[in-house]
Amino acid sequence: MKCMSMKPRYYMVRPAIFAPAILAVAAIVAAFRDSWWFLAALPFIYLGSICAQPNLNLVNGCLAYLAMLVGFATLAMFRPLGTAILVGAMSGFYVSALEKWIRMRPVPEAEPCAAPNSGPATQPGNSGTTQGPPSVS
Repeated sequence: MKCMSMKPRYYMVRPAIFAPAILAVAAIVAAFRDSWWFLAALPFIYLGSICAQPNLNLVNGCLAYLAMLVGFATLAMFRPLGTAILVGAMSGFYVSALEKWIRMRPVPEAEPCAAPNSGPATQPGNSGTTQGPPSVS
């Protein structure tokens, strides 16, 4: 008997490695070339990288989105720090999400038609019979 049910697909999402490293180096170079305030972007690059998911959902990215709002608010009061926070959070989040999307792979399935309780599927010729020790009276 062929399993005809629709099953969800599961994916292995690996953490972003290259995006936060490259962005951190870019922030450090910008700090030496332009303004030391760009060093304030480093924790926000890390925060954006941790919160990023390939589907850019709000649940996982809420801290990164909050950091972006803080960056916009700080931008109005103190431009160099607001720019560092906003650029760090946005670039860390979106570039890391892109890297995770590129590196994401489907999880191989262990059994082609598993039962809902994750146990072995019932064999077609064995419906209703179970194996185990005989009952003792």
